Amino acid sequence: MEKSVFNFKIQKQDGTIIDLHEHNLFVNSFRIISLSPEHIVEQIDNRHGSIYLGTRLRERRITSQITVEANNYNDFDSLKHELYKLFNPLEKFYIIRDLQPTRRMEVSVANEFDIDYIYLEMGEFKIDFVIHSVYSESVGSTLNPTLNFQVRTHEPVQYRFNTSTFKVFNDGDIKIDPREMELNIIFKGNSDNLIIRNLTTNDQWEYSGTTLQSDTIELSGIRSFMNGFSIFGETNRRLITIDKGWNEFKIINATDFEISFDFRFKYI
Repeated sequence: MEKSVFNFKIQKQDGTIIDLHEHNLFVNSFRIISLSPEHIVEQIDNRHGSIYLGTRLRERRITSQITVEANNYNDFDSLKHELYKLFNPLEKFYIIRDLQPTRRMEVSVANEFDIDYIYLEMGEFKIDFVIHSVYSESVGSTLNPTLNFQVRTHEPVQYRFNTSTFKVFNDGDIKIDPREMELNIIFKGNSDNLIIRNLTTNDQWEYSGTTLQSDTIELSGIRSFMNGFSIFGETNRRLITIDKGWNEFKIINATDFEISFDFRFKYI
């Protein structure tokens, strides 16, 4: 069979890439279900409707139908065992679609599946996946881009800076929030009462101490380190987020420094 436009690759957690087509697996359909909202409301007696308190997104589903081919019946039976290992529901892995090679989705197998025989050397099965984080993400990160890493802007982008003002571009559809997503900001250089300010989001992170040229500050998720040791108690206990699109930054009380931003774009 010819390679389908719905074909996808599996990326294991160790980085191993498995192309389904090269393993005699042919994807007949691949459907990503839209965002599934759960509106949180409060009901009040003797009042029409409800009071809206917020919205959360439920896990997102993918449904797919796949044809499997083998050289003969004995090979087909062995291939079934390989399929059970490949789609092990105990392991999370990434799906990278041929139609969107710059993006990946971290998924788990959502259900059991059984192979229906078309004839002795061919069968097909339906399998569902769940995206626990809801969003897809760029295959590469801003500091570790892949060959097909792309951004949707004609302006030049960079993620390392040594000036007090600069702009960081988030190509994704979603704000990067270190409470839920990976974001690593690394500062190296001289500072006294360092301030990192995102003028676009009004986020401001402050450190009340002093750094030398040999020191490294790392904001990793919700944690703050200097030279590998926590400095959270010496900060203002705030976080930096990266809004979608361009973000204007200002570094205050620092000289002879470099600051870098490493994250993956998140897409709906």
